[in-house]
Amino acid sequence: MDIKVIELAPEEFINASFKNKYIADTVERYIGFVDNSAANAEEALTILEEYHPFDKKGCGVVVFGDRDLSGMSRTELILNCGVKIYGIVIDRKIFAGTGCFNVFLGNSCITEFLCRVCEAVKILFIPCTAQNREVFDKAAAAKELAYIMCKYMAELKKNAELENIFNHVSRYAASGGFSGQLNNNLDMLLSNGETYGMISENTAPYLVLSGDGTCYGVLEKFAGELARALADIGQAVIISDGSDAGTLRSTRFKGVIGFQSAALADTAFDWIKGRRLQFWFDHPAFFESMFKNFGKRDMVLCQDDDYAEYIKTYYGAPAVWFPPAGNYTGKPDFDNRKLDIVFVGTYCKPHEPEYEYEVQKRVYEYVADKPDSTLENALYELYGIEGRELHQVMKGMFHVRKDIADYYRHKVVETIISSGYKLNVYGDSWKEFQSEYADNLIIHPQVPADELMRVYEDAKVGLNVMTWHKSGMTERVADIMLAGAVCLSDKTKYLCDNFNNDEIVLYNLDGLEKLPEQLDRLFGDEKYRLKTAMAGYKKASQFHTWRQRAKALCALTEDR
Repeated sequence: MDIKVIELAPEEFINASFKNKYIADTVERYIGFVDNSAANAEEALTILEEYHPFDKKGCGVVVFGDRDLSGMSRTELILNCGVKIYGIVIDRKIFAGTGCFNVFLGNSCITEFLCRVCEAVKILFIPCTAQNREVFDKAAAAKELAYIMCKYMAELKKNAELENIFNHVSRYAASGGFSGQLNNNLDMLLSNGETYGMISENTAPYLVLSGDGTCYGVLEKFAGELARALADIGQAVIISDGSDAGTLRSTRFKGVIGFQSAALADTAFDWIKGRRLQFWFDHPAFFESMFKNFGKRDMVLCQDDDYAEYIKTYYGAPAVWFPPAGNYTGKPDFDNRKLDIVFVGTYCKPHEPEYEYEVQKRVYEYVADKPDSTLENALYELYGIEGRELHQVMKGMFHVRKDIADYYRHKVVETIISSGYKLNVYGDSWKEFQSEYADNLIIHPQVPADELMRVYEDAKVGLNVMTWHKSGMTERVADIMLAGAVCLSDKTKYLCDNFNNDEIVLYNLDGLEKLPEQLDRLFGDEKYRLKTAMAGYKKASQFHTWRQRAKALCALTEDR
């Protein structure tokens, strides 16, 4: 059985944050925790092998406790709030629907977790006795029970069970010496909607807006990868294309995540209850309307740090550097690869640009001559333009930026194939590529986003050409590395600062004459190529998977 049982000290066993960290950092299908003053992992595994609980249809949680509460309703679980729990084992798949332990309830929040999951899956209690060193946090118990009663108050009233529950919990609190704390927490949660909302939001689901199939399904792929990663680390997740808006209106979300989603910028969607988290990949100067509906608790997550600064400066929206990640499919085979160099990107034929304004022409010429520059840098160097005037002028630079990116994409490819190397490209757009060396361009059918990894897994080198992201990183970099190929990319500030020379091969757009030498070394020294591919894989698997982004996203939202 794919299971990991972790032994925790009594103080750790009751700590929600401690358990949640293990959930986020492990990958086994079943994750368990035992109080090491009562049992150990070997004993728990032996009992699980005897009972085979997860082979029983619908069983999602196993609890080791001092009584058998199997099959009990939420009301019955609350009436048994004094149960001693020595261990718990959870099927990781349930987290997508339930979330994990609530860190805002402090210690001893297993009862609240069981009340939350009991209607979603079967809970099997395995009764056992133990002489454990019980740690009982009265303040936490009072807060947890008060929150449970407030959360399910309407349901308990409807079922005529509230009075019975209140009397029972009050007697239990009195016997434990925390009646005053219980009543104070009830008063506080009933009168302070902000505090109650903060606790409730901690285990609320993330709503991931799946978007549409634009960009060959890349944004849709991002949404799916992030949703799966959030569930894997213990977060509740709902994926929506917007068609189920009616049923979502009554739901409170921990965060509403979009990928350049127009819905997050449209006031018509203000019924969405939860902070907005908008992933953003293009230069923000050309999309002003997309940043007008963000509040202080919301965030724009940018793949380029320059974009984050631009959004904060000119739109006043909260923005942070937060690039997309790669698709981790397991440790790759570094040796058996059929393709030398691949580039999975579209082609737009460069043309002699004709611009309406002289400033556009001069900026194009400046950046073409100094490709390490951003358009903003060019405007400042040429005209001294900055501040609000810069923002106004930048709005007219959309085609300039696209033209310069198209020009250098063509130039990089031309450099590679003119030096005698074959380059594998994908999609009909490459049929427009004209060169006397075009025979070295091998054009394959377009690859859907969900099949990109098989291309990189078959390649020795994966080419990346940035779409003028001078302080960022793209998912292509991470995907290439995670697939076990060497990533060959033009330089950005982020790549230079965060990757070593033995992890990635970076070329200069203003020094493309040296690119063939870099390729000669990669293909002339197999030991060097393999060492670079393995180091890149190690870095990307540690820091640039969607699982890592999901963990960072949770930390970011909970901090704010």
